[in-house]
Amino acid sequence: MLIFNCTKAAADFFTSRNKGKKITPIKEAPHKTIAESIIAHRTMQIAKSDNGVKEWHWQVHATKVKQLTVLVVMDFETRLSITLCALKKGDVNDFVETFLQQLQQYVSQVMGMVSSDPNLLRVGLEHFNNKHAQFTFHQRGDRSVQSHLNDVIANFEAAVAEAGYSPSSSDLLEFDLCMSKILRKCKSEKDYFYPQYLFLKNWIIQQAKLDPIMTEQIVNNFVEKEREAFKAIHGFMTESDDLGPDEVLPPADEYYERISAHSDEPGATGVSDKSTSTKEQNFSEYSNVVSIEHFRKK
Repeated sequence: MLIFNCTKAAADFFTSRNKGKKITPIKEAPHKTIAESIIAHRTMQIAKSDNGVKEWHWQVHATKVKQLTVLVVMDFETRLSITLCALKKGDVNDFVETFLQQLQQYVSQVMGMVSSDPNLLRVGLEHFNNKHAQFTFHQRGDRSVQSHLNDVIANFEAAVAEAGYSPSSSDLLEFDLCMSKILRKCKSEKDYFYPQYLFLKNWIIQQAKLDPIMTEQIVNNFVEKEREAFKAIHGFMTESDDLGPDEVLPPADEYYERISAHSDEPGATGVSDKSTSTKEQNFSEYSNVVSIEHFRKK
């Protein structure tokens, strides 16, 4: 189950009115904090040996960047962020569909670099679709996650200002890849970590169902390949060099250069290139959990 924990700005974005009636997907949270919900769910799983529905917590924030509504969705545990633009206010269907597309595009892109075995990606996506076929929305947030969300938004504002136009969905994927390579720190982790590597470990173990030892080997090999590529490009790192908490692998300015290179191209309209389909389901009445199977691309 995907659990979208919304800031007030995000909750307002998902809320609309129809003939004076308030329509919102936001439901009362079972616990005051996200961390309490995670602990309670894990305790229940241990007590009941529950292998059924898995909860995956994300925090959602909405903001405006040059009159464009931007939603950033961040994984509570790994701090991986998915950036979404050009969504219609109150259209939950569009949000879920676009989020799933962008998340699975990210996974496909990164897993393609991690392993040449297509079955690793296929098994992971199939398991994800089976175990996370429902979603729910709550209004609550975590300060640590919000600080990282704010940093992503600041980087996005800088990227858009540098490019001079709003990014397409492919640009957003590049941006998310870049943001996942910025070092983060949170209370649950003793050391600084890269969201991309932590997300990969979790994904391969929990979705692709590989054992932790093999997963560690796969991710470590990927890390080493990226370090070698970084050294080859920049030529100043030695084998003992470590990146500091303010450094990025690869540098964020490489992303800005790529997105800026497209700013003068014909057809750069500043609107996401995702086509908008007509949504048939009426969301005037919500249950606490909504099936998202019909949103998934076949």
